[in-house]
Amino acid sequence: MKYKSYELFGSVHFFTVIMLFFLFLLIFISIRIPVIRDYSSISSVVSSKNQVMVISTDEELSWLYRNHYLYVDGKKLKYDVDRVQKNVIKRNDMVYHQVFLSLPISNHYEENDSVSLYIYQDSLSFWSLFFRVWKGG
Repeated sequence: MKYKSYELFGSVHFFTVIMLFFLFLLIFISIRIPVIRDYSSISSVVSSKNQVMVISTDEELSWLYRNHYLYVDGKKLKYDVDRVQKNVIKRNDMVYHQVFLSLPISNHYEENDSVSLYIYQDSLSFWSLFFRVWKGG
């Protein structure tokens, strides 16, 4: 049976609605999945070869215990927590801890050099990132 072009126009609407439905479904699923990794910067001091010292808060200390890798100079390095001295400094109702980390840092760092460590904090979804930007911080 032959159809005229105006008789097939209903199927075009049907396929357009189906494609829009799948597009919105794909966007909704991609928004809900946490895809953005949030890293935090921690300052440290090289205390000896392959060891750094960090002064951290309780939150940063929990990140150090939870993770096994961090970034130094854009390189992902595995580290171990050597020792922790808790309650070293108390300032403005914040308690700080002294943490010694064993990690293979490059040879161009000498003792008492400052090193920035970047550690994984949390994964963010699109919505949480959107509302964080919307609030302004």
